[in-house]
Amino acid sequence: MSKKKPSLKSKGLRYKLLLAYFLFSVIPALFVAYLLGSGFIQTQHLLISPYKFIGLLIGIGALMLMSISAVLLLYRSISSLEDVTKRTVRFVKEISQGSISFDSTEDETEKLNTCFIEMIKEIHHKVNEANKYAVALGETNKRLSQMAVKDGLTQLYNHIYIKERLNNEIKRAEQFNQSLSILMIDIDNFKRYNDDCGHLAGDYCLGQISLLIQQNIRLIDIPARYGGEEFLVILPGTNSTEALQIAENIRKAIANYQFSATREGTIGAEKTTSLTVSIGVASYFKDSGIKTENELILAADTSLLTQAKKRGKNQVALYV
Repeated sequence: MSKKKPSLKSKGLRYKLLLAYFLFSVIPALFVAYLLGSGFIQTQHLLISPYKFIGLLIGIGALMLMSISAVLLLYRSISSLEDVTKRTVRFVKEISQGSISFDSTEDETEKLNTCFIEMIKEIHHKVNEANKYAVALGETNKRLSQMAVKDGLTQLYNHIYIKERLNNEIKRAEQFNQSLSILMIDIDNFKRYNDDCGHLAGDYCLGQISLLIQQNIRLIDIPARYGGEEFLVILPGTNSTEALQIAENIRKAIANYQFSATREGTIGAEKTTSLTVSIGVASYFKDSGIKTENELILAADTSLLTQAKKRGKNQVALYV
């Protein structure tokens, strides 16, 4: 079967432009030259001197030369356009992974238009993807920031953050002439509980105690896991009397709570046990003699160890 010749519509931009230029420029010049060469002007009794006739021929020749030059320049320009079109089409097919197809009847300008539309769509798609990645990255950074300042087991603030925060709270209390107290909380006999019930039960116990602490402090108070079975709570704007009352509420809440005493892997009914805490309280005020966060923590730790623990545990003691 013989192949069907492509129609003018299916031809490229090169053919269309060259044909249009030929029809508008070259053919009229050839027609005038034909008229002069056939003696048409003399037969119409138009008197033209030989000099004017030669000048007319030169003008027609110049017109033809200019037309040919213009055709060559147009050809080169169209060739560049075709090259750009081919590169653009190839690029668009690559980024779309071959999902874009072009109509054979489209010329270069139509293909470029299609390419630009597809590239704009792809840019919008990439921008949307980038926005999604930015949101996901923001969430990841938020989680990482929380991990940097929070304890993974109890979700309370960690040792590093609480010391920095306490330093800032002391500076603020000094600037505004306010009082400030802290609680150092230690679980009594926690090692024995871990040995009897296992470390998973111990981890669960730490989580429950952190919740009990949070339930018995104010919203403005700042709880942290200071290390191991120790907790530290900052009580902004609180004097020693108020701090002792908050500490006593925490101590009672924990003493009245029933913790699991069943070892992991044990079959049977779950057993419960009671746990207690010892709490050391220390306060900062203008004439307390305490100037830094380390001094305040040492004071609370001293009251915890030398008073609350030594007096039999399950007690609250104030540093004086």
